[in-house]
Amino acid sequence: MIALARRLWPAGLLLITACATPPQGTPGLNPAPPAPSPARAVPSPPAPAPLPPRPPAGSTPAPVLAPQVADEAELQKQIDGRLARADRIAGRVDPAKLGQDQREMLSSLEEFVAKAKEALARKDLPRADVLSDKAQKLADELESAATAK
Repeated sequence: MIALARRLWPAGLLLITACATPPQGTPGLNPAPPAPSPARAVPSPPAPAPLPPRPPAGSTPAPVLAPQVADEAELQKQIDGRLARADRIAGRVDPAKLGQDQREMLSSLEEFVAKAKEALARKDLPRADVLSDKAQKLADELESAATAK
């Protein structure tokens, strides 16, 4: 490729590609350095915003508040129902009769149920709600996939 480039260069027929680079020190093939641009005034960056004051040493940080749920008892009941249904479906499915995709779905289902139960134990109802909803949807999908076989 380089030999071809050396032959074609004087005729002005050289095509330069990303993978063809001339060897260093080849006369006439080293590009000229770019011309220096005229000096321009560069504006200075804006001053950084001041940091918030630090709390005094020994004080406790402010607690992180979870979103408030309108009716916690009703939400707890819905979460428990979804988790019970997901557990029931997971218990009826024989993993040995499942394909690889369904086994992965069952594993994800079990993880969602476990995480939802952990969130319930921490009284994190919004997270438990989302996780139990995902578990129920996976359980329904797994049930329909298992019965279709």
